[in-house]
Amino acid sequence: MTINNLLQSATSGPWQTAGLGVQYRIERDGYESRLYFQSTASDSDWLFNLAFPPRPYRDQPIPWRAHWGFATLYKSARDEIIPQVLHAERVTVAGFSQGAALTVLAHEDIVFHRGPTGIQSYAFAPPRVLWLPSPAIRERFEGLTVIRRRGDVVTMVPPWTWGYRHVGRFIKIGAAALPWPTHHRPEEYEAALAAEGMAT
Repeated sequence: MTINNLLQSATSGPWQTAGLGVQYRIERDGYESRLYFQSTASDSDWLFNLAFPPRPYRDQPIPWRAHWGFATLYKSARDEIIPQVLHAERVTVAGFSQGAALTVLAHEDIVFHRGPTGIQSYAFAPPRVLWLPSPAIRERFEGLTVIRRRGDVVTMVPPWTWGYRHVGRFIKIGAAALPWPTHHRPEEYEAALAAEGMAT
């Protein structure tokens, strides 16, 4: 499956709902399970997007903090969603915007429980999720690819000056552009991926 196919699948339904309104879909293809998270789709989603303060993610040997709203959403749904994909031989996770933020957290969760083998994730247009992640925490995001269109303002929040950081392998696409809300549209991502030769 191409990166552009993953983007298209991450921006189209149908969706199931779990927890506090997390929209997701699981597809199975032989030994692979693909988990998709929907982008912001409701007023309550926006409230979670704007809940910036970092919070402890969970009790574990290496403590770390994440964006309060995204962590709250993810934790509300993870017990329903993650067991459905955890034991597949290969797992692919993808999401756009808020769905990309949930993809980041799901990637770490799956790696934490089964190790890094057989897991790859694609976060399209994600806001920043982790707060001052240590090198040991960053290692859990190997296999995560963050795809950002230049000029996309959503990928610039919360500000890095507040301690938030992107993690994983970072790919910038599209022509240089000033920050602007329209650069966050899925169509701009599709066009930029095509221009970079990543659509096929």
